[in-house]
Amino acid sequence: MNGFLEQIISFFRRLPMQQRLAVAGVLVGGIAVLGSVAYWASAPNYVLLYSGMDQADTGQVIESLRSRGVEYELRDSGNAIYVPEEQVYELRASLAQTGVVSDGAPGHEKIFGGGTLG
Repeated sequence: MNGFLEQIISFFRRLPMQQRLAVAGVLVGGIAVLGSVAYWASAPNYVLLYSGMDQADTGQVIESLRSRGVEYELRDSGNAIYVPEEQVYELRASLAQTGVVSDGAPGHEKIFGGGTLG
């Protein structure tokens, strides 16, 4: 291993300054690309938790998410709440059970014209 490293250093020293700078630039660029890909791949994928609620309900959901330490994003001018994908189903069930959200599908009655079937 030590001999291999010495060969690389020796090769690098024999290069003209312009080529040394080019090799260093490629290495730095490659490291930057790898770091960017790793950062992008580790970022959570946010999916829709609820949308179309009035501001009071939205505020209650946000307060509940904050108290649980859940990261969230507000989109669509504050009308849509997004959470990490791996937590969405557990949060929907938990928020419905605790009464923060009265209906399992807010806005459902707006789409289908009423809260009851038949």
